[in-house]
Amino acid sequence: MRVMMKTAKQERSRQTFAQIVEATERLLEQKLFDEISVAAIVNEAGATVGSFYNLFDDKNALLPHLYRNHCEKLLDELEKTRKRFRATQESLVNVVEYLVKAIIQLNQQQRGLMRALVLRAHCHPTGSPERNHKMTQVLPELAKIVAEFGSEISHPRPRLAAKLGLLAVLSTVREVCLYPNTSANSLDVKERDLTRELARMWLGYLTNNY
Repeated sequence: MRVMMKTAKQERSRQTFAQIVEATERLLEQKLFDEISVAAIVNEAGATVGSFYNLFDDKNALLPHLYRNHCEKLLDELEKTRKRFRATQESLVNVVEYLVKAIIQLNQQQRGLMRALVLRAHCHPTGSPERNHKMTQVLPELAKIVAEFGSEISHPRPRLAAKLGLLAVLSTVREVCLYPNTSANSLDVKERDLTRELARMWLGYLTNNY
């Protein structure tokens, strides 16, 4: 009987844990992480403040779990994207344009989540024990999709160009999409133009020798 009660309690805790993380993700679709209270999270999750603090020390303790969920979903999507590109035999131009557009839309549509995760990643480097293997593979896997088109890349170091080009795109998109109101960011550009120019920049780096 005690074993059954303990098992049931553990299952309820797992369900509450998942509900709280998922509720936070939903709230981040509309607000920034700093704007969301624990009360709002538990209300959205259908949980209690007490159950929240039984599972998490504070609101910031949610961040590693949000980060992990996000990375795992992205890796699954990247694998599907890689298979689709191979099946349709896309060109380097189409692939770069697609990826740039996807990066921009992700940062625009999930601005609250992405801001929180970028801050978390910067404050907790790769060596942190709380970050698992999958959480360090998203960017390398994304760059690898581009590097696989090596026959169309004229840069003498295709893999490096794929990685550095991706980093340049990501840095620009984050500044424009995640921090649009900062004094340092005065760039006023439409999504269509941003997509086209960042794709052109990345492609130029990949295909022009220096």
